[in-house]
Amino acid sequence: MIDGTRTQLDFSAPPGASQQELDAAAFGALAMIAEVNYVRIG
Repeated sequence: MIDGTRTQLDFSAPPGASQQELDAAAFGALAMIAEVNYVRIG
């Protein structure tokens, strides 16, 4: 949820995409509709 609102993401990834590729595609779609701030740890 973003600010208490359910959000649906539509994204595409190539057939056989790895979990990392799927995560990156979903994250990219999220970044298109919301401000995303994160801190890298490690």
